[in-house]
Formats: sequence, structure tokens, C-alpha cells
Amino acid sequence: QGAATDGTYLYYCIENQALEKHESYIYKIDIATGKIVTRSKSLQLDHSNDMTYNPKLNQLVVVHNAPNRKLVSFVDVTTLEKIETINIGREIFCMAYNEKRDQYVVGLSGGQTFCVLDSNFEYIREYSPVASTGYTTQGMTCDDNFLYFAQSGANVVVVYDWDGYQVAIIPIEFTNIETENICIVGNDIYIGFYRSGNGGIIYKTKLTVKK
Repeated sequence: QGAATDGTYLYYCIENQALEKHESYIYKIDIATGKIVTRSKSLQLDHSNDMTYNPKLNQLVVVHNAPNRKLVSFVDVTTLEKIETINIGREIFCMAYNEKRDQYVVGLSGGQTFCVLDSNFEYIREYSPVASTGYTTQGMTCDDNFLYFAQSGANVVVVYDWDGYQVAIIPIEFTNIETENICIVGNDIYIGFYRSGNGGIIYKTKLTVKK
């Protein structure tokens, strides 16, 4: 489901849907080696649909999504233990934090609308760029210039600037797997996919736009 990075490690949520009350595990992966460093204990994070890293808190912020779409949980990156869960007052499916702006961007449930929030999750502004892209919304990430939304169906990355203008829709050249999340480390893009019945797989790539 969700993913995030602190620049040294990648963090991935794996949801166990077999239980009536879903549980999630967060896997910590060393970027340099691609090896799993550790795994959290079972955490109550609902669907754990997306995740971001806040370096000022040194914590992961996990988006619960269904069925508790207003909840986010803070997780310690060292122990991978849940610190607290809060209600941010709006239903969301994804989230990204930008340190330079000290702001969060969240995708609002039920469409393509996204909202910019301050570090306390207070409203700043909202954008409704398109009614639909034709794809299924998943996770997101951001940098100082752009917002990157991973969407499945045909598997694409939909890119906006911070003023809400759509910059590009970039096809991902993989099929038969479902795009779930996206992370940026320097010039590298890490995209996580779900393979039906075979768990998750991560691809390292670069995004390019043909002019």
C-alpha cells in the first residue's frame, strides 16, 4: 500500500486483508543494498493507503484511508512503533510532506481534488484540476517543484505543479501489476507495485517527458 523515504531507507506498508480488522506491517529497506532491515509489529492502520516522511518530526505519517478516511498515524522511524493517531478533519487517500515549504499535500477522497495543508494540518488552499483522469488514485510524493500522483489502471504518474496546473501524465511501462505508491530519492524514482497473489515489487526508474 503506502510508501515513504527518508533518503536512506524506503518504508513500505503491507496490509493483511485476511483479518476482519485489517492489520499492516511497515518494512524498512536499505536503499543502498535493497535489503530489508527490519519489519514492524502488527499495526492498526486500516488500509494504510499512503505514507510520507516528516524530517522535522523524524516520523512517518500514515494515511489510514478506508474505512477511517480522516485518520493519520505517526510512526517512529527507528522503532517502527505507532506514536499516535489523529483525525485531520477531512477524508483523504494520499499524502506528501515538503520540508522546504513545511506543508503537506493531501488527495481528497472520491476524485482528483488535492489540498495543501500547513504542518498542523490546517487548510491553506485547494485545487480541483480535473473531474477524472480515467485512472485509479493511489499514492503520491512531491519535491520542491512538483506533485507526483501514482495512478493505476494503465499505470501512470500524473504530475502537477504547486499552483495546481497539470504538467504531464507519464505512462509507466509495466503491465499486469498494480501501481501502489511512489517515492523520490535525488533523481531516482521508486515505484511500488502489487502483483496479484505474489506480494509487492519495487522498481527504480527515472521519469522523462518527451517534448
